[in-house]
Amino acid sequence: MNEVFHYKKFPVNVLKISHGSPVLLKSSIIKNKLYKRWISTRLPQDEDRYKTYRKIFWKTALVAETEYFKNKFDTKINSVKKLWSNLKYSMFSQQKERQKDYSVH
Repeated sequence: MNEVFHYKKFPVNVLKISHGSPVLLKSSIIKNKLYKRWISTRLPQDEDRYKTYRKIFWKTALVAETEYFKNKFDTKINSVKKLWSNLKYSMFSQQKERQKDYSVH
């Protein structure tokens, strides 16, 4: 299967750049293309490729998100004022994300 479908397992240290790194963006685009291919063809091979890539993507995205927030709320790097500022920004940005419409066209 790996010879036919070339996907990359991204090492954890590459994703430590930031939560919204270009690597994650590119992986998300690839994941969406695999999903569209699977839906259009309904082949078991395409389903397997998509689900395998999705699993890898979500694991790496979770690691990237954890590292991003760990660095953002590190008391050794940031002052108390900066920590509160980061906390308010994170809370308001999450509320805005929930209000967005994520429908597939």
